[in-house]
Amino acid sequence: MVAENKQCVVVISHFNQRPLDDLIALIETIDAYPPGIAIEICVVVNADNPITAQIDECLVRSQSYPMSFLYRENIGMNIGAWDCGWRAYEHQDYFLFLQDECRVIRSDWAAAFVEQLDKDQVGIVGESINHKWDFNWNDALAEGADQTLKSRCQSYFEFFANQNINPGINAVHLRSLIWALKRHTLQMLNGFPIGQTCEECVASEIGTSKIIESKQLEVKQVRVQPFYFIAHTEWISTCKVSNLSFFPDFVYGKTFEISQKDYVVKPRTDLFEMVDIMPTSICEIGCADGTNLIHCNHFLGAELGPENLIGVDIAKNISHQAYQNYTFYHQSAEQFVADYIGSQFDLVMLSDVVEHLYNPWDFLIQLKRHLKRKSRVVLSVPNIQNLNYLNAVTTGNFRYQKTGLFDATHIRFFSVETIKEALETSGFRVVKQSFRPDYSLQSLRDKIETSLKDETDFFLNIDSVKLKLNKLNLDRYFSQQVLVSAVPL
Repeated sequence: MVAENKQCVVVISHFNQRPLDDLIALIETIDAYPPGIAIEICVVVNADNPITAQIDECLVRSQSYPMSFLYRENIGMNIGAWDCGWRAYEHQDYFLFLQDECRVIRSDWAAAFVEQLDKDQVGIVGESINHKWDFNWNDALAEGADQTLKSRCQSYFEFFANQNINPGINAVHLRSLIWALKRHTLQMLNGFPIGQTCEECVASEIGTSKIIESKQLEVKQVRVQPFYFIAHTEWISTCKVSNLSFFPDFVYGKTFEISQKDYVVKPRTDLFEMVDIMPTSICEIGCADGTNLIHCNHFLGAELGPENLIGVDIAKNISHQAYQNYTFYHQSAEQFVADYIGSQFDLVMLSDVVEHLYNPWDFLIQLKRHLKRKSRVVLSVPNIQNLNYLNAVTTGNFRYQKTGLFDATHIRFFSVETIKEALETSGFRVVKQSFRPDYSLQSLRDKIETSLKDETDFFLNIDSVKLKLNKLNLDRYFSQQVLVSAVPL
């Protein structure tokens, strides 16, 4: 626990050419969420001319905490402002540095950073470590490396050399959006390295982490989940909006139109391999751009015309040329099985469909009346036992995405057992099951399979959960999807 008598200075950088909106919003969130310890706020205003750069301080005054303003020439951008800020205080031991685009989103936010800083081995704490730069410097600078990246790294190394910074092995670093350091550490560093150009400011961001590491201190993220206490509009809010930009206007079951380039899929050869009959009529519900229907004759060795190939989808291709190879129904899955009055099918394909339905059990029951005797239903669903799912749940980082396992429009979730149960309780008998590999987990699977050559079991820790893996259950955890073929009873 953090002692109540500790005090932290919150140093906020602001550029006077920007509107005050972000700064006002940040101060409002600081007032809204108790920091957990005593704080005072220092706003450092970067300006081309500090003498004439006065901002309307009354507009951004905190209602709860003491607040001061400093004005300086805009050198070094936000890191330059932060360096100016901490030097203005002679006695305070803890400093939390923020850009004005930050937003506090949880209580006890300042206390959380101070708690980490009180650990002897910790040098700097932030909200987001940039692991995308986890490459060896030598590889980036080698002959034949990407020229843009190589040029940037060379400019960084010039800055490192001028500042006497040991660059370390790689470029992993703490993003200069939210930083926290103790006075002792800042004095040991003699403050932050200050860049003059944009490239040098990036080098300053990387270099600060490298200096900390060279002192045998940790560069630490305050929580496993990035942006846990303090968010940043560029990296969190904007990211969330862009990830869900397709979704806010989505209405369940409502049809819509889409361009061809926005709805392209690859043939599901794994589903075709599940088919053990020669179909004379095929219906694919959730047919997307029709790729499976267009290629089914090739994969199944059939010779079916458009009248015997039925495609159903909630999204309609705006191209008038899109549906020459099959007959298209612009309907939801539920609407189609309720209204369709045509001939029965001996193959229905459901590629990633039932997880999007509120009542997949009723849908499967309604689907039965459109199936011939000895027909087949082949389907795929995301595998809820996938290790990426399990890791997201156990660590509390289950975040919806546009597509894939964490698709924001998924409503139901299935394991191999529960999708088989859904089919059986709806009047089907499962005749075949399979799995679609998750190639993002392949290297881990290879290591475990190597261990299982000599051992019966392998124990894998996921956060606080221990999984017992063996040769019989690997597919359950390392597969992206469950594939099933069933016949109506």
